[in-house]
Amino acid sequence: MSADAQYTAEYKVSASGDFLTGFTQNIDTQMLTSFQPDKKGDTLTIGQVQAGVSGGSRDLPLPTPHFLLAPDYDPSALQVLLTTALTHPHADSTYALVIPSGANPRARNNSLYVTLQPELAIAASGTLAGKPIVLKHYLLNYHEGHADLYADADGNLMEVELGPLSANYIRTGFALAH
Repeated sequence: MSADAQYTAEYKVSASGDFLTGFTQNIDTQMLTSFQPDKKGDTLTIGQVQAGVSGGSRDLPLPTPHFLLAPDYDPSALQVLLTTALTHPHADSTYALVIPSGANPRARNNSLYVTLQPELAIAASGTLAGKPIVLKHYLLNYHEGHADLYADADGNLMEVELGPLSANYIRTGFALAH
């Protein structure tokens, strides 16, 4: 079973690559979910409003105030992670991600650490709008597997293959050469 939905999202990230505030909105269900860390950075408040009616809020403990947000089905969150890793790399290549439950009713709010391996030596290429494009290939490792991230020379994501989740995000007009 599959379902189409349209989402919008907005995130604010500090100059050093830490999550400050943000929201996601499911246009079809009119569900707005906001994400706000407390001043100490040890709790993330997740609030929901649907069609103007408050659905309450819940708090998610944070392992560190230095984290990024990665809601379900949002490739822009992975773009923020890649941009942060390229502009503010951590010495150990490890980043904290908060994954709030959202569209997936079986999901739980959780935090996890991921590592982003620098560009792999494996050559990758594809086409964007029918024109050849050289890609950088990164590997994102997490507790249940890994994801392959393919980006252009400027760090713009073209495709993400999330192994265990069986989810792929592909930029419109892009085709990976296999």
